[in-house]
Amino acid sequence: MEGQIIGQSSNIEGKGLEQKEEFELLEGEIQKSIINATPSIEFSNRIHQILIRDMENTVVLKLLGRNIGYSVLQNKIYSLWKPSSLFQLIDIENDYFLAKFQNKIDYEKVLAEGPWVLFGQYLIVQPWSVLTKIILQVENSYRNRRLIGKVVKLDMNTDNRVRG
Repeated sequence: MEGQIIGQSSNIEGKGLEQKEEFELLEGEIQKSIINATPSIEFSNRIHQILIRDMENTVVLKLLGRNIGYSVLQNKIYSLWKPSSLFQLIDIENDYFLAKFQNKIDYEKVLAEGPWVLFGQYLIVQPWSVLTKIILQVENSYRNRRLIGKVVKLDMNTDNRVRG
């Protein structure tokens, strides 16, 4: 599989502004398969590092004690933070959002200033990391288990994956 993907490069003229650079997608760096009837995509370590680097100016947001809609949150934090350039707001589920900044200056300002308060509630702002992603996945898994309910009876053959 060959092609070009846009990645992120470093600081321009020391001003914290990011520019895009092209890189080659090499043969075998993306593996598509089906595991237990579920589509699966595996990336090489190089692609993982590119994806992680692309998230370096990203924060995770959570408004405590209140659910808030995407548009309301976006308008409120733009007026509160007054960023020097646009940022991308992404709704990731369970009332968490990602704010992906175009430059390091706005990213660091949002992390350093605060505490941030919206509608009388604290807005939690944390830097994104691979660990943050894992924690959100575990929390989502726990919430889904709560929706299913308490296990009343467990079939040992099914649990042990034994046919019969």
